[in-house]
Amino acid sequence: VSAPDNAGTGAEISSGDSLPSPVLSLLSEVTVGELFLNSDGTVSGEVVTLPEHNFDQWLLTTNVGPVTDQAALVAMLNDAAVQESLIDTLISEAGFTGINLNYQGVPESQKEAYTTFAGLLAEALHEHDQKLLITLGTPVISDSSWNTGGQDWVALGEIADVVYVQLPPDPTQYDTDDFAS
Repeated sequence: VSAPDNAGTGAEISSGDSLPSPVLSLLSEVTVGELFLNSDGTVSGEVVTLPEHNFDQWLLTTNVGPVTDQAALVAMLNDAAVQESLIDTLISEAGFTGINLNYQGVPESQKEAYTTFAGLLAEALHEHDQKLLITLGTPVISDSSWNTGGQDWVALGEIADVVYVQLPPDPTQYDTDDFAS
């Protein structure tokens, strides 16, 4: 893993939110709207439309709301036809740099299925000159190593064009060994 060539500044804008124009001009990327994964494998939510600026715009799809909908994720991962339909739906949202895939709570038993789905989505996006951004969940320390649950960080890192890692926002959660508590 190497450091990026240059640092970026991003923001996330949900439905009903806005940012002043001077702030928009400072950003290199913006995640716009949220499409929530439903139990039937469809997505619902709103996409935010922003004025043209010199930044990448990512459309967020997630299973995280007031709770993480693990059941909807597992159902989708176990149905190839639903996956294909979901990918088609996400691809049909034109005008974005790509998709921010933020599906959390992937069970260990679904690690391979999730990785395969991410690969299929990346391939479809690339065919439409779009990119895949994957948001990885916060790892936990387990027996002095990192446990990433059902997300295979190495494989997903190779599939994704961009990777975000969720980390604890409170710096006091890190101890002297640089592990999050």
